[in-house]
Amino acid sequence: MNTPPDLPIPLPLRIWRGLRDPLGYLAEAERHGDVVSLRPGHSYAVFHPDYIKHVLQDNARNYEKGRKYRAALRPIMGNGIFTSEGDFWLRQRRLAQGAFRRAHMAIFAEGIRACVHDLINDWEIKADRNEAIDLRGDLVVFTLRMTVRNLFNVEPNLAALAPAMAEVTAQIRLGAQFLPFHLPQWVRTPSRSKFEAGMRVIDQFVEEVIAKHRAPTNPAEDLVRLLMEARDEETGEQMNEEQLRDELVTMLVAGHDTVTDSILWTLALLAENRRFLAPLREELMRTGRSDSPTIESLKDLELMGRVIHESLRLRPPGWAFARRALHDDDIGGYRIPAGALVVISPYIMHRSKRFWEDPLTFDPARFLPERMSNRHRFTYFPFGGGERQCIGAGLAMVEIPIILGAILQHFDFEIPELATMVPSPRISLRPKETVWLKLRLKDAASS
Repeated sequence: MNTPPDLPIPLPLRIWRGLRDPLGYLAEAERHGDVVSLRPGHSYAVFHPDYIKHVLQDNARNYEKGRKYRAALRPIMGNGIFTSEGDFWLRQRRLAQGAFRRAHMAIFAEGIRACVHDLINDWEIKADRNEAIDLRGDLVVFTLRMTVRNLFNVEPNLAALAPAMAEVTAQIRLGAQFLPFHLPQWVRTPSRSKFEAGMRVIDQFVEEVIAKHRAPTNPAEDLVRLLMEARDEETGEQMNEEQLRDELVTMLVAGHDTVTDSILWTLALLAENRRFLAPLREELMRTGRSDSPTIESLKDLELMGRVIHESLRLRPPGWAFARRALHDDDIGGYRIPAGALVVISPYIMHRSKRFWEDPLTFDPARFLPERMSNRHRFTYFPFGGGERQCIGAGLAMVEIPIILGAILQHFDFEIPELATMVPSPRISLRPKETVWLKLRLKDAASS
């Protein structure tokens, strides 16, 4: 087998680029081939849908998330389904899967719409005052409230929980885990202190949620109850307290961050491509006249679906991830040694000129059925793929159109600093700087 082509960049510069500009670094790597060595013998990047399918699906049993990837996320998520491996992961996945079955989506949808009503009321007040909105800040609070109400059936103290969640997720830089050196854990830094303070707030909140659901007077049928009562079909075992905590924190983080950034980037792309606003609003009026879309109307929101998919193509919140080879492997005729990391980037694949025509143009028509029919499954995979595809993908694709639909029905909007928006890859792909949104009530706005 051959050795993958190496980047013609000195190792210290690779480390610096990978930390400072991982998206640009991976985009440069893609120009060197389908399989590229980022650090010979240690890490490789894969840029072909056949080879991504090989890693995520065909030979998935040879790959795990790996120690360094787990090290980045385990301080938050513990040993939840996002970070666990092997038989333990499979058991946890089976236990959690029931909460995301289609039968529960109608219940979730009504909870989403109730939260959206609160968001719209808040934004109407701010629009009346001509007050600029910190878009991500407001969406974080909103999606966090929605996630907690919908999945945990409690009313959170967002004054404490939202800043803690924002601080914790801001401190996670996945790329830093792949450096050849790290500060020892005993070295105290301001960022570590902020992270630990945020985690204390999150852990205390989750402990209170579990205690409330343990109380005999709480009959709630929600994610917490489903996870507490779930039994493994083969062993009959239930989750212990630590496992339950890890899964709830995983759902809390993943459940709001991805939706927050999906909505943010979709609004930004629509602000830049305003010709889609009128057709979207016409579709919303045609399919239902309520304040926000219902779960029954989602199947008829065809343009809305294409717009969301095109936004997820250009700005996928899950911008990159990695797998570690358990044994030597052959990818495209290249040897991947046991223990090496294989980096896969939806962000780069979704923008590749080799697989997409005019890839940087916002074109929802790409997702018309006739244009999708011959497209490789792994040219577009915003929620990953294979057996470890995001467990909440179906719920996200209910939440996003309901929220966007309500915003479009009530407001016209602009983003004054649209041209300066730069993505910052953290746990999810978020804007580097604060994004200010200017709203006008729809009755007083022109489409």
